[in-house]
Amino acid sequence: MTVAARIAPYTADYPGQNGRDPYPRNIALVGFSTTGKSTVAHLLADRLGWSAVDTDALVVSLAGRPITDIFRREGEAAFRARETAALTGALAGHGKVVATGGGIVTQAVNRDLLRARSLIVCLAAEPLTILKRLERAAESEPRPLLKAADPLARIHELLAERRAAYAQADLTITTDNLTPPQVAQEILHRLIAADLMPDLVLSPQEVIDDV
Repeated sequence: MTVAARIAPYTADYPGQNGRDPYPRNIALVGFSTTGKSTVAHLLADRLGWSAVDTDALVVSLAGRPITDIFRREGEAAFRARETAALTGALAGHGKVVATGGGIVTQAVNRDLLRARSLIVCLAAEPLTILKRLERAAESEPRPLLKAADPLARIHELLAERRAAYAQADLTITTDNLTPPQVAQEILHRLIAADLMPDLVLSPQEVIDDV
């Protein structure tokens, strides 16, 4: 079954804890490259009636050139600054599902933004799954990570560096054996089961069969 959901109108009648909205009105997807963040963001936003935003796409749009070009011309520090600006804009307001870049959690300022303005869902996958997905993706677009002397070892290394940051997510969904629609479905069910968004409700009339 595919579940459609609806959200009650936003209210902020009482404060959250530690500066966090008690009812987060954005969902941010974090996780390593190829875990499905961009695709799932659009699927989830469609089911919620929200907007989908991609921070990598925002960076590219604002810079007017590809991310690989930004790294080459300006360096990683400049890219991360652009990424923080994109995240700040993406999380402004409410009713958005935000797909983030794989390394966005490496910056403390970004982790603070995510925690304050969204409910965080980490999409995870095993290193070998990530490598296989990168190899498939490289057929249509460059994947710099594959240029490493040992791409699988580099994936393990980066995952280890980011593990603690990814672990700060409110939910973690393992995507190895799930399709993007199944991941979106699992997120909805887990949000409700964990009571992380109390006004997220499933309407019986909105439940439709998968095709």
